[in-house]
Amino acid sequence: MFSFEPFRIWCVKNKKTNGEVMNDCDISSRTYAKISKDRFPIRSDIIESLCRTYHLKIEEVIVFNPDSKLISKNKDKSL
Repeated sequence: MFSFEPFRIWCVKNKKTNGEVMNDCDISSRTYAKISKDRFPIRSDIIESLCRTYHLKIEEVIVFNPDSKLISKNKDKSL
């Protein structure tokens, strides 16, 4: 599962508000909500915009956690 956790951490450390990110990167509130909740799909040009605007490496924006999907599936089975 992919996660924007690195970007959210970067925003907190750099005191970037949701509104600033939306304005700086020209993204909608709906798209930003998807980033904040790890909802997909998100277009690759949005990820590129975050990287270019804030001079970030892709691993500072998004990360792949292969085990996280497995964990959520196991939680569902226990319900």
